[in-house]
Amino acid sequence: MKEGTRSIEIIDIHCHLEPPESISDSMLEFYHHCKTSPEKGLEDLLARMDRAGIRKTVLLDDNPLVRELIKEQPERFLGFAPIDPREGAGKIDELVGIGFSGIKLLPAWKRFFPNELMMAKIYQKACELNIPIMLHIGDTYGAPLRYNDPLLLDEVGYNYPNLKVVIAHLGTPLAYHTILAFALKYSNFHVDISGPRDIVTTSWWKDMCLMAISMLRQHQVLFGTDYPTCDPVEYVGIVKRWRIGKDIRERIFSRNALELLE
Repeated sequence: MKEGTRSIEIIDIHCHLEPPESISDSMLEFYHHCKTSPEKGLEDLLARMDRAGIRKTVLLDDNPLVRELIKEQPERFLGFAPIDPREGAGKIDELVGIGFSGIKLLPAWKRFFPNELMMAKIYQKACELNIPIMLHIGDTYGAPLRYNDPLLLDEVGYNYPNLKVVIAHLGTPLAYHTILAFALKYSNFHVDISGPRDIVTTSWWKDMCLMAISMLRQHQVLFGTDYPTCDPVEYVGIVKRWRIGKDIRERIFSRNALELLE
């Protein structure tokens, strides 16, 4: 991607890639929406990354394919591993030791509250290792929403001012306004603007993203696609058409993620 005469190497902070035999029926439907198949997953993803100008992608899965990619192609792929916090902080050491750059927490699916006592060692370990934690907060299909209440993050922000927090999908739509309020309150909170195609192509999503961009500090908004639920080529094109300054767009596409991953 080029802005004026400068080339911007986009970083996709939110992507999924699983072996074909592990694909659920719901995820398979998203592959069909992208007019591809799990069997072509890696080949298709790389082709779309190249067409979209995406230099590097963060994969949010822990499987043999992802472990191989973050080891063999670190110039193209990083990994945030999903964990169950009951496995303890030692699990984070193990994952970072094999090449993961961050972790992902899914409170509703794993049935824990982000502010409960056992989380202290998880957050402390992430601070010690200076790695980001991505949280899926807000709407969750097939799991109880009470674990994803955005108000539970207030204690996290208050107690861990140096923790690198990324809220996936802007916390939308359930948690959107609360997440923005907390991101204003805590400068170590970030939001990614990833989402399924049927959401990111709407006018209301554009309005929500532009509100987040105008409200938050320049370093807090991160680009992500949520592939395969969204076509990276199409979504990069959408964001390029938003009426925002070149410097802000560069931050969203690249610089903010680079700073987060330092």
